[in-house]
Amino acid sequence: MSKGSGPIKPPLGGLTDEFRRGLKWNTNYYWDSASYNAQAYDMIRGEAISMALTRYHWVNLPPTCDERFLELTLLYQGVATIATPLTKPDDWRSLQCVFQSGTRTAYDMYGNPILWKAFGWNGAEFAASKANGIFIWDNKRRMPVMPRIDILCRELVDILKTMQQNRGHQKLPVIITGPQEKDFDRTQMVKQIEGGELFIIGNDSLNKSFQAETLDTQVPYLGNELWATYMNVWNSLYEALGIRNLPFKAERRIEDEVESQSDPTNLIALDGLSERRAACKYLNENFAYFKEKPLDVVWRSDTETANYDLAHDVTKLLNTVDGDGDDTNADRL
Repeated sequence: MSKGSGPIKPPLGGLTDEFRRGLKWNTNYYWDSASYNAQAYDMIRGEAISMALTRYHWVNLPPTCDERFLELTLLYQGVATIATPLTKPDDWRSLQCVFQSGTRTAYDMYGNPILWKAFGWNGAEFAASKANGIFIWDNKRRMPVMPRIDILCRELVDILKTMQQNRGHQKLPVIITGPQEKDFDRTQMVKQIEGGELFIIGNDSLNKSFQAETLDTQVPYLGNELWATYMNVWNSLYEALGIRNLPFKAERRIEDEVESQSDPTNLIALDGLSERRAACKYLNENFAYFKEKPLDVVWRSDTETANYDLAHDVTKLLNTVDGDGDDTNADRL
């Protein structure tokens, strides 16, 4: 939450330099660990932000508001505002907000702001209060969830790197020794082996000139354990966003176990919903603009696809019963 300063700009999107260059095979950047690590972090962090921004659906949000910018502000700053300038009634905007500080009249006895400023990305601003809008908290802690997302994304990248290192230790290197004057022959033999050739043609001194042995690193393969850890960290990320997902577990679960493990995630989802709905309730009760079409927030789900699939299945069933393959019975829907 910002106090007494200008707005903080969350990223609007776009590609980093690493993404523009790309991890093209056999280029300098492909083998650049720093570029790979940066892209792995951006990839996972981008997925987490995408999920965070699509969790809530604002119903009857004024067309002059921007749902994406509203949720982006809540994600990064933990607070936003829906307000209209006093000079332009019903010109509702979903913007960042900065609370006034240094005066006792800026907050009520419960710490709720009385006066604040609404800021847009382009620098536009206007004074706001409960007379022309309302502030919205992302959660009851009144803190942004983005720092937790960043920490978990770093954990996921670390696990990815560990899995790569562990896989690398399973590739047992072969050490080939021989006389220095035979360097060219040794190099050619390695190329033939790497190329998968069935036969390597050499003279009688081949076995005497070269000796090969395997360097055993004695590092056990931890793929299954690391993958379980990776999935469980993802589950912690889902839980932070209120998205239902069970921890990775090999054996089957009973129904009570599934429900009990989903309870914390459901509470996180309700935490964000309750704060957003509290703002909707205030706007619906105090401003005529929202009387006809009350503002509301719901947990997002793809109902359009479900409705389409249902109508398609029913149409197909009616055509099958009709037996002529036309859409006569479909008109009854």
